[in-house]
Amino acid sequence: MITDKKIAVIGHTKGLGKLVFENLQELGNDVSGFSKSLGYDISDAEDRQSIVKKSSECDVIINNAYNFDAWDDAQMHMLMDLYGRHYSDWNTMNMSRTGNDKVLLINIGSTIDQYSDELFATKNIYLDDEQKHYRRTKNNVNNFCLDKQICNIKFGPIKSGLTLNQAGLDNAFDPEVMYNAMLFIMDNYFNRDGLFVYNLELS
Repeated sequence: MITDKKIAVIGHTKGLGKLVFENLQELGNDVSGFSKSLGYDISDAEDRQSIVKKSSECDVIINNAYNFDAWDDAQMHMLMDLYGRHYSDWNTMNMSRTGNDKVLLINIGSTIDQYSDELFATKNIYLDDEQKHYRRTKNNVNNFCLDKQICNIKFGPIKSGLTLNQAGLDNAFDPEVMYNAMLFIMDNYFNRDGLFVYNLELS
């Protein structure tokens, strides 16, 4: 069980982030939330640095926020800022570390970059320019996580009959499954000799 940890959830007021924030609190963890509604806009460099500073003593940081208003690279910039603070001076290839060595950074990605326009068309789904930009930004995030071996949980973008939009994304995965995946990763990292799962796909 994950308890008595200091955890930051970036993007915590609705959907998956809200579920994770509340459930981790109920387990007895000290959980901090950073969301746009509280004045933390990940599209703003100063706000991102504020998040980095205020979460600097955390055991776990969950990078969940995505700016659907701007459809920009804010999640990627947030991830890079966190990596620069916690990982840039450390060999991430050293898999012998324990859970006490470094903060566990968990990013919420997507498998949407595995779907071409042609594949979407077979499901009668056609992306507009904003959705294609979303796919590109998630591809950048996924590749960064893979290159730096940052823990990245990726969920499938579609179910039969769903179009890919902000409302559809809320229904395209089961938040409980994502939450349980996070618990699995944290339990392995902190309680099982630092076993590190850094790429997990949920379709």
